[in-house]
Amino acid sequence: MPKSKVVLIIKNGAEAESLKEKFNETKDFEIVRVCRDGENGLKAVTELKPDFLITELILSGLDGFGILNKIQNRGLKVRTIIISAFSDEDLIKRALDQGAV
Repeated sequence: MPKSKVVLIIKNGAEAESLKEKFNETKDFEIVRVCRDGENGLKAVTELKPDFLITELILSGLDGFGILNKIQNRGLKVRTIIISAFSDEDLIKRALDQGAV
């Protein structure tokens, strides 16, 4: 069975590399691109059409909500996971309402 393709959008390079290593150790996932900002991340999602997108909520330029909005508007089929240090229930609900899983 082929590995699921994943795009990561993580600001911190060390954290991104750590996540990439952990995912690539599995038999089920392959990190196909690591981006540090929302614009480049959206470009990667559009070009690579991954199975999953893992993104931070707060990013420079285009944030996690903006990415979700553009993914929906473009009709892209990618399961999106937003990671955040925020525990605000309104932010969580908003992300789920916009298509995050």
